[in-house]
Amino acid sequence: MPSPLHDTLNLLRRRPQFAVEMLRDHLGVDVPDGLPVQVASNDLNDRPSIDLRPDVVITVGPRHFPLHAIVVEIQQKEEPDKLHALPRYAAALWLQLACPITVLPEGRGSMAGPGASRRGSSGGCAQRPVAG
Repeated sequence: MPSPLHDTLNLLRRRPQFAVEMLRDHLGVDVPDGLPVQVASNDLNDRPSIDLRPDVVITVGPRHFPLHAIVVEIQQKEEPDKLHALPRYAAALWLQLACPITVLPEGRGSMAGPGASRRGSSGGCAQRPVAG
């Protein structure tokens, strides 16, 4: 069931520039400036596996050729399986868009904890969850 924390997703859907500002201004992530920012489809898959649906996907740059993408995922409690989902979201989106991907976990679960800021890379797909 959606929580009050999930209501922040509506803010991001209405004003996706806010996610870019959080990354750039507060977390030091280099996101291209002066480009269109819009909410993108959050229907991801990594066939032949399962469909993946992060809470929100935001792209920066032209809709069909984004220069950066942000995956927002809210977690209310610690769920170890979600830690495995974050890199899959990033990888599937990178395969789809071929641009840098940042994972922005929000909430009190373990993915926003001390280990969340570790960088990982796989074949040019940088999955960099950031904790605020």
